Amino acid sequence: MPSNSLYASLSSQFDATRIETVLDPMGYTIKRRDIPVCLTVAGSDCSGGAGIQADLKTMTSLGVYGMSAISCVVAENAERVDKVENMSASFVESQIDCCLQDVPCNVVKTGMLSNVEIVQAVVKSVVKHNIKEVIVDPVMIATSGDSLSNEDIVETIIKYLLPVTTLITPNIPEALAFAKRVNGDVPEVNSISSMEKLASLIHSFGARYVLLKGGHMPLNQLGLKATKEEQGELELQVVDILYDGKKYYHFSSTYLNQGEVHGTGCTLSSAIASFLAWDHTMLDSVQFAIDYVHGAISQSPSINICSTNLLNHMSRLRIAPFAPGHFLEYLLSHPSVVPVWKEYNYHKFTNMLAKGNLPLRAFQEYLKQDYLYLLQFSRAYSLKGYKESTFLGIFEAAQSVFHVIQEKQLHVSFCQQYGITIEDLKASEESPACTAYSRYILDTGSQQDLAALEFAQAPCLIGYYLIALRLMKEPFRDVNGPYQRWIDNYVSEDYISAVRRGCRQLEETVCTLSPERIQQLIQVFVRATKFEILFWETPYQKYVVEQNLEDPSL
Repeated sequence: MPSNSLYASLSSQFDATRIETVLDPMGYTIKRRDIPVCLTVAGSDCSGGAGIQADLKTMTSLGVYGMSAISCVVAENAERVDKVENMSASFVESQIDCCLQDVPCNVVKTGMLSNVEIVQAVVKSVVKHNIKEVIVDPVMIATSGDSLSNEDIVETIIKYLLPVTTLITPNIPEALAFAKRVNGDVPEVNSISSMEKLASLIHSFGARYVLLKGGHMPLNQLGLKATKEEQGELELQVVDILYDGKKYYHFSSTYLNQGEVHGTGCTLSSAIASFLAWDHTMLDSVQFAIDYVHGAISQSPSINICSTNLLNHMSRLRIAPFAPGHFLEYLLSHPSVVPVWKEYNYHKFTNMLAKGNLPLRAFQEYLKQDYLYLLQFSRAYSLKGYKESTFLGIFEAAQSVFHVIQEKQLHVSFCQQYGITIEDLKASEESPACTAYSRYILDTGSQQDLAALEFAQAPCLIGYYLIALRLMKEPFRDVNGPYQRWIDNYVSEDYISAVRRGCRQLEETVCTLSPERIQQLIQVFVRATKFEILFWETPYQKYVVEQNLEDPSL
């Protein structure tokens, strides 16, 4: 891996707050300084599949900062519940206060609230902290069938919690338990229409929205509860119904016949809370959350022994391979880049140049070819401007063209210093190495996307700076040597500014790309770097190696 000293100077130029890009869970790039925040008040599931653990996994994978207040500790796994130990109501309230006094948030999700006192403590905290969105997952029955709370909880939730609730998310058994506590005569739920009636009844208890989850009742094409025979033969649907007091919204998804799944209710409500924290509407938040849970079920990991499935909360998680401001370090440390970059960075041509004993003819030939290359490089930036879709992008491409023209003017003065006239430059013929390199960049830019063009140009832009930076630190460098002016040019503030701009553009580009595309672009970078090596190698071979003028000390 390259030494970090290679990047120290350049990395110090980055402002960590400059790159504020956060990938939201829908895949859009949103620039915002702060990530959203959610608080979950729920029980702790030691097995990690439900409760607080599922909530925090969900929030994290959806780009939300999750906080928690534990209402109880449950000894359970996907198959059974062994023991439940409740926290005191005052301790739950203290946890909520500690969270919200330091990190304010507008969205709170509740899960298992195991006694009346805890419910009342949560309501008190919601009012005290003026929480705008409260998502209530009325956890009373585990997937295993074990009861997780007593019957008094239902009446307490209805009386105290639902009046301050934005959305309640019962499954059918939980909704029936609520309905029967208020109205003993509850009809059987066996169709979409009967689900709507049950949702309406639950809505009358005070919540602004009710999401009645249909996962326990797969439906056939007629919208009726599927029989056991149909569950084995037909493609069934699951319908979740959202009711706002005026209109029913149906969310249909394919029924995944995988048996029982642990933690779906906790995960769905946490996902809805997360999307609300991202400022999505209620309808979008519900749809996005259903899609997320559906994916987590379909990618269930086969890691547990019992028959109940676990969720894959990381099914949508995309981890960036580098920290903001450190893409250059990631790129140059990539396994496919390291060997070719080392060959380029430590090429004997530049080492002899720094030592001052590079034959003049070799340097003159390099200067002539570099002049011709700059013409093609400016064309590449013009192509970049054509491919840009914003005024800022076009302007920055134009700035780069202007910078190359400035470099060309400086280059001409270089050439005059070393006995090369402007007429000599114009009369020079492109070497095969120069033609191959410059046409590779232009062809890549023409045939592929803007990102590919940027990566094809990157070795030249970045490489000269890093090579000059290294040479400035080499003990063998002749500070009064004939070629020191060349080194000085590529560590000047003007050139560093261009490198900074190029690195920022590269980083902003890769933040929008898939990991697969990034790896493809790294190969473009590798290929372009090999052409850079050939660019050095051609005059070195002709005027150093063939003349037996190699420096054995390098």
